[in-house]
Amino acid sequence: MNRERFNATLMLLLFIAPLAMAFAPIPEVGASDEGRALTSDLQVDQVIISSGGSIDTGADIILASGLHLVSISVSNIGTSASGGTLILRNGSSVSGADLDEVDLITIPSIAPGTIGSPLIIEWDASDGFDQRLEAEVIATVNDPNPLNDKGILDFKVLDYQQGNISSITVPQPDLGQSEVRITGNTLSVSSIVRNLGTINVAAQMKISLINSTDLSSPLSDTSANRTLVPGTLVSISQAKALNIDMDVSQIEGDWDLEVDLVYWGDEGEETEVALAEPLSIEFSNYNSHLSTPADRSTQPGATTQLTFVLRNIGNAADSFDVSIATSKGWADNSLDGTTTDVISIGGMLTLIVPTSVPENADRSDIDKIDMALTSNNGAYSLTGTVSVMAGDLYRSEVFSPHMDAMGVAWLDGTGGVGGVVLTDFGSNYLDIDGIEVIPDVVFSDGGGLDATATVVMDGTGSVSGITIDNAGTGYTSSPTVSFLAPSNARHHTPIVPGFSTNVAFTILNTGNVPGSFNLETGLSSAANGWELELATSTTDIIPVGENRTVNVNVSAPSLQNPLDPSNRLRDGESIGLWLSASPSVGGAAVSAEEEILVQPTIIV
Repeated sequence: MNRERFNATLMLLLFIAPLAMAFAPIPEVGASDEGRALTSDLQVDQVIISSGGSIDTGADIILASGLHLVSISVSNIGTSASGGTLILRNGSSVSGADLDEVDLITIPSIAPGTIGSPLIIEWDASDGFDQRLEAEVIATVNDPNPLNDKGILDFKVLDYQQGNISSITVPQPDLGQSEVRITGNTLSVSSIVRNLGTINVAAQMKISLINSTDLSSPLSDTSANRTLVPGTLVSISQAKALNIDMDVSQIEGDWDLEVDLVYWGDEGEETEVALAEPLSIEFSNYNSHLSTPADRSTQPGATTQLTFVLRNIGNAADSFDVSIATSKGWADNSLDGTTTDVISIGGMLTLIVPTSVPENADRSDIDKIDMALTSNNGAYSLTGTVSVMAGDLYRSEVFSPHMDAMGVAWLDGTGGVGGVVLTDFGSNYLDIDGIEVIPDVVFSDGGGLDATATVVMDGTGSVSGITIDNAGTGYTSSPTVSFLAPSNARHHTPIVPGFSTNVAFTILNTGNVPGSFNLETGLSSAANGWELELATSTTDIIPVGENRTVNVNVSAPSLQNPLDPSNRLRDGESIGLWLSASPSVGGAAVSAEEEILVQPTIIV
């Protein structure tokens, strides 16, 4: 019994042991023993001057002597927060050693992966070249990376005086004028100036007017003085405006305007020439401006009106002689050589130049129209130029290609015509009764004479061959072959009641751009029971000068007894079949009409 109890107990333990292990707690691994140690890594990102005159010229950084605020940016790129100490030193940038301590401040704790607030230290700069500011951080927490603990700023300390003109505004030629003309009592000049140095500088603008006939008596005026404060490495200097409104009510004639900027400060006085060349100005009571119409694109075959507007802005009435030039001859130059009416003070006159673009103008052809107006009192001219470009022309020609056989002649080697190769058999060489007619063959050009030939027909109104009757003589090149329909031929398509026939129409692109065309068809008069089927309602893109042929299937109703007049099936009755083509992108539609002639038939 004891052995049996022992075996039962052993089996129970083997069963519950795995369950006990499944619910047993897993011991934690000590982070300090197995994980990566946390470290700080403070780095100096930037050393910059945030207050006190300073400038970066691109070649040098220049600081004014005296007090400055030095701004140092420090970040923590480590994994542990840390503060520390910042030491700022100053000395020579040439040796880079033996720098003197400027100040030492505490760095507040900076969280890992963040940038701390800028650290500001006041520093008194002394004159000298090749100087350096060095900022060094010392972390309170372990910082294993010493390579980014320092940041430097190299510069020179100099009381640098430099004013600069950013822009200048002087009178400009008015509309249509080639030179400046002023009518009125005031000449206005303005400029925008800035301080590009490191110390304060005063600025003043000076203008001079020099008479071309009396150089000894210039006129001058000056602006008010403005003090320009220098900028810093983090903010540019503020620009200021200088203005002069000079009284010119008592002068006339031709004068030259010169503009100078004068800057002065602790380092003396400097002058900057604002205009590279003197500006020529004529002061006169006679003054006008010419408004020129905008350049434009006009469809070939259309006319555009070019409206020039002349306005008298002077203090005296005036008239003008008109001159018009057109590079391609599209413009109407009927105004050329005329004189305008007298225009009163403040008055206005319009000059209209119709310009017609030829229908055969190539796309993007341009006509340049120049108008010149010469004052009869002020001895000056106004000019205006406008360009008219041939625009897109979507246009087609539609026709029904009957009786249009074509061929090419070849020579026999002895100066005679050896034969004709047919390139188009033509169709519907028929008389009014639908009887086939034979066209005449005519040979022209080629240098020879006397060649004759006879046409062989296929029995349906088309040419099937050419028989040379006389080769002629003296042909040095292949003559042109023409097929002339006889006088009794009639351009039509025959149809028998109860049957259908195909009528071909050709659409030729006569525009100046490739395009597709929308097609429609119909009968010119009511005809009961007739049916039309157009092979396609839109062509593909047709290149300029090329064509497409489309068929209209016409079905006539059968004869009835008694005859229904509304069916239009009497022997010899004629019905017009039309086809129209309009550009897919918009434009005028064109059409052609083919006569459908009812042929005789017998009702059984």
